[in-house]
Amino acid sequence: MDPTSKLKQGFRLGEWEVRPAEGLLVGLQGRRHLQPKCIDVLMCLAEQAGQVVTRDDILREIWGTRAVTDEPLTRCIGDLRRELGDTREEPRYVQTIPKRGYRLIAKITPINRAEPEPSADPQTDVVRRTGFPSILSAAAIIAGVAAFGAFIAIFVTAQNDNVAESVPLIADSSIAVLPFEDMSSDPNSAWLGRGIAEDLLNLLTRIKGMDVASRTSSFQPKLQTMDVRDIGAILNVHYILEGSVRRSDDRIKIAAQLIDSGTGYHVWSKVYDRTAADVFTIQGEIAERVIKSLQHTTPIGLSLGDYTQATSSIEAYDYYLQARSILRGPSSEIARQNAQRFFERALEFDPEFGEAYAGLCTIHLINFAHHQAPDALPAAQAACDSATLYAPDSPRTRTALATLYQLTGETDRALDEFAWVVQRYPADADARIGIAITYADLHDMPAAEQAFIEAIEINPDDPDAYSAYGLFLWSNGRADEAIPMHRRAIDLEPGNAEAYNNIGAAYVVHGDFEQAAAAYREALSRQASSLTYSNIGTNYYYLGRYEDAAIMYREAISMAPKDFTLWGNLADALAQIPGRESDTLDAYRQARVLAEQELSVNSALNYVLTPLAHYCARLGDYDCARDRIAQGLDAKTTEFYTHYYAALVRLQLDDNQQAIVEIMRAVELGFPLEMLEADPMLAPVRDHQQLAAFIQGGKTARK
Repeated sequence: MDPTSKLKQGFRLGEWEVRPAEGLLVGLQGRRHLQPKCIDVLMCLAEQAGQVVTRDDILREIWGTRAVTDEPLTRCIGDLRRELGDTREEPRYVQTIPKRGYRLIAKITPINRAEPEPSADPQTDVVRRTGFPSILSAAAIIAGVAAFGAFIAIFVTAQNDNVAESVPLIADSSIAVLPFEDMSSDPNSAWLGRGIAEDLLNLLTRIKGMDVASRTSSFQPKLQTMDVRDIGAILNVHYILEGSVRRSDDRIKIAAQLIDSGTGYHVWSKVYDRTAADVFTIQGEIAERVIKSLQHTTPIGLSLGDYTQATSSIEAYDYYLQARSILRGPSSEIARQNAQRFFERALEFDPEFGEAYAGLCTIHLINFAHHQAPDALPAAQAACDSATLYAPDSPRTRTALATLYQLTGETDRALDEFAWVVQRYPADADARIGIAITYADLHDMPAAEQAFIEAIEINPDDPDAYSAYGLFLWSNGRADEAIPMHRRAIDLEPGNAEAYNNIGAAYVVHGDFEQAAAAYREALSRQASSLTYSNIGTNYYYLGRYEDAAIMYREAISMAPKDFTLWGNLADALAQIPGRESDTLDAYRQARVLAEQELSVNSALNYVLTPLAHYCARLGDYDCARDRIAQGLDAKTTEFYTHYYAALVRLQLDDNQQAIVEIMRAVELGFPLEMLEADPMLAPVRDHQQLAAFIQGGKTARK
């Protein structure tokens, strides 16, 4: 390869941007990190795009005289296809030329890095209208916070609850399970190593007294190239379980080794070479051997014979792991559709695969939370019912069921299900986050905050736990405390666009519009989403550029047409544009219809009640406005947006004095003075002597 190649500066490959120096693919699906050799292979193909490059030429170019087989090249091609979303059968990027080599078939466009970067002027960037749909809801567990961050199947499910009883342990029984390295030439087996490691981790977590490092801690990419002694020091564990897996046709070879992280010496190791269908049996045997090696007295009933496999189909397992992996990546509609397809394929091979039903339930709940799709909730209920039938003791079944209960307002049942998971799997941070969010829904803020803190203590390297806690602090007007939580989430997961959106919202409430603009710019560079477009629209709104705001809100609506908040934001922008009265009323009507649909599922959703009161008031239905805002205020929430919407309703009812009271209460709870001064909806009372004095006092106190 010519080292002076202009492609070294970066190039566009179809829908992706390739950044060779950083080892990155960047596109609408987020960022993908490639191994150095994979980047080298891609560059080799890109230099001769459209031409066939032989396997021998690539091996000679990249591996030189060290290449004794073509397996490393096959693995790199598989990795490239996986990250690009490509397939061998229907290639869009890398085409296999049988018995010869490969050809890059996607369009390539060089990028001139000398071009100036976009302006950092906050007035041209993105500020979220903190507007106030509550982020702390059931949707937060499954979409913005926990997503599928720990949707980990227990393929060896305990039938005997005695395994949870205390057992004698040695003084230090802490252990971390690292992802098993995939050594297969078949790229479709890439999910297997991580899946095996996750299932072993969960099985060991069931043993009380055994301190098992969380998946998010153990699976950090930076650990993959480190010495086990350094890993032990970072994770604060005594033992490391690592290994590799090689899949070939109907055979599977798993090598496992237990290492003392203090000395670096092996405590135990074994290679299992069996049929692929035996993978679940191998998992159980490895777990038993680890327990014995750590000198545990095996708990009563804890033996391989007391466990049942969640599926006997290796094909179902493969599809399940692929679905799970997709949902752990950047969140998008396409990603959820692909994950749903893989879950459904898993069920074609095993119609009684309970964890696959739990995965489908979760996807349907996300779809309902994002789009209020009318058929999503019944589909979620049906999938959860099947999960309960076939895998009643799976923590993923119980977590999905708890989230369903929370969405439908059955908070007591939700807490019971989350508590069931925590009791049996104390390290399950997702269940603790679920408990915290449920307490927040019940307006028990001290209990909610304690649960968030416990989730972080259990999983100190889990970005979802920090994001959830940060959103809780944000919604309660504690932006100063929320910002470091979101910053920590970004440090742990730099490619997560939602984390940048979250910290941007915190910066807005903190009054730091420039920092917020930078955060939203980062979010947009990682993934275009309805939230990010809405943020851009909100920035325009507060700048008085209402036409531009409306355009951005419509772009957001095109991506999430069932989101009532987007229609409400659009209506608010249109209301400021002369001659758009008819369009304004249409948007408010749509926002009202969608909000009422969501309330039909759970009538106590405060983040729906209060904006709905605003929509009713703007439509002239003052009885509806009074009833809904009264319901919202009765909850005695500490969330500032409730009082913001109460102020808007009072203004429509010509009760300016009470509107001023609500505005001041909103500011006391965290509503920023900068937004108060820029919001055109509050213009009728902004210059009132009482409110003007209050604003000036707030500015003086801040200095």
